[in-house]
Amino acid sequence: ESIFFFKTFQWYTISMKIALIHGYAGQIRMSIFRPPLDQTGGFTAFKALVQQEQAFSFPWGVRSNFSFSSSLRPESYQKIYQDEAQQITQPEQQQRLVQFLNEHQVTTVIAHSLGCRFIYETAKRIGLPASVQRVIWVQSDADSTTVMTDVFPHLVNVWCPWDPTLLCSVVLNQLHVRAGLVPISGAQNVFHPLWRVSNLHTSSQRDAFLLKLII
Repeated sequence: ESIFFFKTFQWYTISMKIALIHGYAGQIRMSIFRPPLDQTGGFTAFKALVQQEQAFSFPWGVRSNFSFSSSLRPESYQKIYQDEAQQITQPEQQQRLVQFLNEHQVTTVIAHSLGCRFIYETAKRIGLPASVQRVIWVQSDADSTTVMTDVFPHLVNVWCPWDPTLLCSVVLNQLHVRAGLVPISGAQNVFHPLWRVSNLHTSSQRDAFLLKLII
């Protein structure tokens, strides 16, 4: 079965171009705790496809180097979140994303957390290139109560209710439940349990099961 999957995957990805859109704070160096995200944008299961230039990470967000003390202060992260939530609504940032998708003739977009809101706000305001056939949300920080899934050709929503980062986001966003915590109407909903305790919020983002969603 694993050999069959590998052969099928190899054949299918020949004509596929994938955009990887990381979530919040992807460009932040957090002192000794974490460097900025690498060329996979945190989607480590896609490393081979990135190296083969079949998957492309879109870097975005606030660039900053946190000191050791700043890395320990919750208000530092809240400020970055607020700044990036504002950034993804700016027309010039959305145009930059669409240009990236056009440049690489992307067929599948995979986004994580706040990156899901970025692709959503972009699709809602200016639309996506005709090459984009589906969008996969992984632990999405979009508002589950107001999201309009018809702005996408096809939306897959990977969700899990015990995401501590998204539960914090609910509090920061006036108790509006985030799409990555629940199934949402109009999407293909895929429950996948978060299990990497080092960072539950990015657990699915780093999981090879995502590769099975793109074939």
